Amino acid sequence: MLAGDEPQFSLAFADRKDRVGSMYKSLGPQQKTPMPDACFSCDTPGCTMQAPSDSDESFFERVWAVVAQIPAGRVTTYGDIAAHLGRRGAARIVGWALKDAVGGDLPCHRVVNRNGVLTGRRHFETPHVMAERLRSEGVTFVAEDQVDLDAHRWRPGEE
Repeated sequence: MLAGDEPQFSLAFADRKDRVGSMYKSLGPQQKTPMPDACFSCDTPGCTMQAPSDSDESFFERVWAVVAQIPAGRVTTYGDIAAHLGRRGAARIVGWALKDAVGGDLPCHRVVNRNGVLTGRRHFETPHVMAERLRSEGVTFVAEDQVDLDAHRWRPGEE
């Protein structure tokens, strides 16, 4: 890099399966160095978001294993799963893992956001499928698209 040149940043996406990008700092036409394992989306000190890595595929598999354990009639949050797996702050990555699993045998409908809102509902066959499945399991709602999290929350590893 020549003096006075600004570093250029680009996002090189991984394969479609994990939908996680790898951030690189370009040092020249042929040289690329991964950015440090810190927050890949900001420079905020103390931010816990982890940079994507080669282990993200195994992280997705670990997410799926936790989701498979959620009992019928209970829900958990993206953040609860991330924290249980040691990646506090990686709730969005948990969501990416679930997006790839919707339509399979995993009970993805049992994962909601931190407020109990069915934010993943648009990834199901219709926007109402997620709520229908939860209601059929006895989960109660405090609003049309928000479960009673206090009554039905399941935290991985606590039972």
